[in-house]
Amino acid sequence: MENDYGGKISVKFYANSGIETFCAKHILHYDPQRFHIVAVRVYAKKEFIVTIYLEDKLKEISTLHPGKILVKKFKIENISLAEFFDLIEGLNFTLSNDHYDLDNMEVINK
Repeated sequence: MENDYGGKISVKFYANSGIETFCAKHILHYDPQRFHIVAVRVYAKKEFIVTIYLEDKLKEISTLHPGKILVKKFKIENISLAEFFDLIEGLNFTLSNDHYDLDNMEVINK
């Protein structure tokens, strides 16, 4: 039996008290006019960690790494799973094991 599954997840955060509010609470000097949220990583095992990747809109595009998005990483620890899930209006995800490509799957009992 497979134990490791991967996939994609889509999350809709609440508009007025969602991820922007979370960033303002946990990231010193966070300003939504200056920073754009590029990615949110969630790790849950023995601890619960949310990592936010922010693009600084005031920084110039790097000529050292053309095509790369330069981001600042903020690792937020010591929060509860409940605090993070209170930000979420809805979520949807599908997991599969490495032996199957979900794009090649066809449901036959619709």
